Amino acid sequence: MDKKKITKEILDLLKTLLFSFLIFLILTNFFIIPVRVEGSSMFPTLQDGERGFSSVFNIKNREIERFQIVTVKIDDKMLVKRVIGLPNDLVEVKDEQLYINGEALKQSFLNQEYFEEIMRSQGYFTNDLKIQLGENEYFLMGDNRVNSRDSRYYGPFDRDSISSVGVFVFWPLSKFGSK
Repeated sequence: MDKKKITKEILDLLKTLLFSFLIFLILTNFFIIPVRVEGSSMFPTLQDGERGFSSVFNIKNREIERFQIVTVKIDDKMLVKRVIGLPNDLVEVKDEQLYINGEALKQSFLNQEYFEEIMRSQGYFTNDLKIQLGENEYFLMGDNRVNSRDSRYYGPFDRDSISSVGVFVFWPLSKFGSK
């Protein structure tokens, strides 16, 4: 091989790498971010080790809705949680019943069998709480309330700390799909 051909090959490789890097930056800043579930705080909805993508595009262009799954960055960690309370809501849990602004809400996303198992073994699933959210605050909790560090631990999250919405799991393949 001559030097011109080697130089051309190297330049082609560098162009491909640069192009790939730019596409990656565009995707992860404007459309999706990779998600890896760590721990059991969202069990059984999401399980430890699952991998997927979450939409940055939807968080920038739509309102956050109650009960959506979101990611939030705190202490250099990406947490995956569920939106329970929206700005200005009064969030209350009393005797395992969720109340938003005094209205009892059904949490159909919770796995009833798992809930009952935890209630039998520990006697509670969610400790009673009452919190008034501010103008730009969201109350987030994990689906596995007894094993989740969420707004009960960190306090409410402001809108800017929520990075993305929804999770599309691609690994393991048996869990493939949107959550």
